[in-house]
Amino acid sequence: MTASVSSLHTEHPEVAEMQRVFDLQKAAFKARPNPSASERLTALDNLKKALIKYQDQIAQAIADDFGHRSHQETKFAEILTSLDNIKYYSKNLKTWMQPEKRHVNPTHLPAKAWVQHQPLGVVGIITPWNYPL
Repeated sequence: MTASVSSLHTEHPEVAEMQRVFDLQKAAFKARPNPSASERLTALDNLKKALIKYQDQIAQAIADDFGHRSHQETKFAEILTSLDNIKYYSKNLKTWMQPEKRHVNPTHLPAKAWVQHQPLGVVGIITPWNYPL
């Protein structure tokens, strides 16, 4: 038997909270669907600063979730890896945002064609239980 969406909201308050956050994220995307490279770099920099500032609290939360996990292991395996990814994304962002030229059939000349990558909106990411950050 499958529960209706409305019954999930009343029986499981965490589902209602997830929906509230999802709705806020969708509204934020609609308000600014195509942020500039500068805005994206600022967001990545803010994320980096938050990871550094709250690394001890993050390590403690992960230790609590696992029952016990070394803070050094979390900082190395989770925080450092995330910071390295942020550095990589920041370095390559402008290149990834550039339009990509495409071939145009000679019968359509002098037309030009390109692919302009754009955000699609809010997505859900389901990760393994043992990949906390």
